[in-house]
Amino acid sequence: RGGGGDGGGGGCCWWAGCDPAYSADVTILRALLRSPHRVTNPADADYFYVPLLLSLGMRTHRYGIYMPSSHAARLVSAALEYVRGVWPFWNASGGRDHIFTFTGDNGAVWMRARLPLLTEAVFITHWGDRCLPPNDCVRLAGWRAHWHKHDIVVPPLWRPRLLSASPWLSHEGTRAVLRAEKTFAYLLYFVGKVHRSAREGDSYSYGVRQRLFALHANRSDFYLRARANAVEAEATAAEAKFCLAPHGTGFGMRQYDAIALGCVPLIIRIPRAEDVQFGGFIEQPFEEVLDWREFALFVNRSELPSLPSILASVSVQTHARMRRAIACVWPRLFWLHAFGAHADAHLDAPLTNCDARCRAQLAALGPSDAFGTLMMLLRNRLPRNGSRAAAAAPVTAAGTAVGAAVGAAGGVETFAGADASWMTNAASCVQALRAGESDKS
Repeated sequence: RGGGGDGGGGGCCWWAGCDPAYSADVTILRALLRSPHRVTNPADADYFYVPLLLSLGMRTHRYGIYMPSSHAARLVSAALEYVRGVWPFWNASGGRDHIFTFTGDNGAVWMRARLPLLTEAVFITHWGDRCLPPNDCVRLAGWRAHWHKHDIVVPPLWRPRLLSASPWLSHEGTRAVLRAEKTFAYLLYFVGKVHRSAREGDSYSYGVRQRLFALHANRSDFYLRARANAVEAEATAAEAKFCLAPHGTGFGMRQYDAIALGCVPLIIRIPRAEDVQFGGFIEQPFEEVLDWREFALFVNRSELPSLPSILASVSVQTHARMRRAIACVWPRLFWLHAFGAHADAHLDAPLTNCDARCRAQLAALGPSDAFGTLMMLLRNRLPRNGSRAAAAAPVTAAGTAVGAAVGAAGGVETFAGADASWMTNAASCVQALRAGESDKS
């Protein structure tokens, strides 16, 4: 810990005490070190995690917050040479079973172009701006670094102050969100930057925020603010039918804000045909095993002029179903173990307004959090990767999120008296947590 040069100030490590969003690389390593998935004999391993921990030096060592810098590339290159020189496993697989984590705004952008040896390695990032094979994966190999069903998009760490304010951590809050007759003061909620400078054009948020404010800033049924009081903003989000979840320079946090506060995320997509420069496909976290269409609304950027009618047309029944899906899926998009039973007082910012029952909930939900979902996703890939372990123990429905959800929820009667507030009835959980265990292509 330290102040001044580390960018944190006030004696706090710049991400641990102030903004943990970039610290997933450290969080994953800490979870792996105490995980039953870890093996001590490398010959038994299906994957190898290379702990670069670039987030620790994003400012102090200029490793880059937006994208990996030349300093970071040199560190990665040195680590790669060590792994290749000391162990036989990289050369045996060409690196396709080795995992690297890049938590900057633009993920692993340019890393494969800078270090071609990383071509087959698996990247964990927060930014799923993906290339579309075959041509774009060559033409955009540097900028659009994400490879679908090869790399993995995971959530960033959420701010602990807001986590303890989530309605999902109490029965009363959960019932309020899931109330069938719930009404909303606003169709849409968004608070945040519109743009950083006029010169950026569409590069910031790919023009989504700018267009939204230009079209609808004066609507009384849209709560749109460039700045607002934080407490007021959280309360208002809970009163909105949808919450806009745009990205910024790279990955965004708004979809997690929305989900944690019980609001259905609105995600704007830009088809390549509509915008050659910025159009494409931005993959959401864990899309390989979580069907985001069950709990988020997707609208094309070209439809923004018609957005009020689009949002108003979503039926009460459909919206209630999406809220039920959020109630089921939300733990899988947060690193709950980092704030529950395994929190480290020296590394993790303390939760506020989280009593003993709240902490017990976090600990109980730990196996179903983002780390558990990452392990599930990797486990689901094993048959496709020709794993020895997969051949001995093929994936079954009980081993997927679907099986876990059905087993935990058990039905409406079980939910009514459950201790874990996120549990909804089994049918909703099946829809929200479809793992696609039959789809290994």
